[in-house]
Amino acid sequence: MTDLAALVTNIELCSQVDGHSTVTFPTLKTLSVNDVVAVWSSVSKRVQEQLLQTKPPAVSVTGLGTFHIQKWLSFENGEVLAFQRPRLSLCRTLKQIRELQHSSLPVPDDMKRVTVTYKRILSDVPYPEEVVQNCMQETLSFMSFILTNRDDVD
Repeated sequence: MTDLAALVTNIELCSQVDGHSTVTFPTLKTLSVNDVVAVWSSVSKRVQEQLLQTKPPAVSVTGLGTFHIQKWLSFENGEVLAFQRPRLSLCRTLKQIRELQHSSLPVPDDMKRVTVTYKRILSDVPYPEEVVQNCMQETLSFMSFILTNRDDVD
């Protein structure tokens, strides 16, 4: 099993300027990999619940992006076929970090938008809201730091 505290400490040491770390992850240092996976599994569950609705809204995860269902029709052999697939529009910050140039599929204007809230995640995990919020924010900051430095994200 990966030692999360060691990974986080290594990133903090790598980001030191004049002996002081420019990035810190105090909550991640106290959590195990399983704890972090539990939080993000709950986020995934909440996104999936929303996208599986009859009329799914666009679902935003702060710091990551917005998930939505893209629908389209195709005419094949005289039949109309309806298709749909999940899409993720990365938040602007993540796109800028890696200088991603992919064409962004905008969320349709008429689509309702919802945000995955920390309070909703609390029903699935045994941690207080502050720990859930910090875990999510620090995980995304950790990922952003790695992407910014062009490190391998595996």
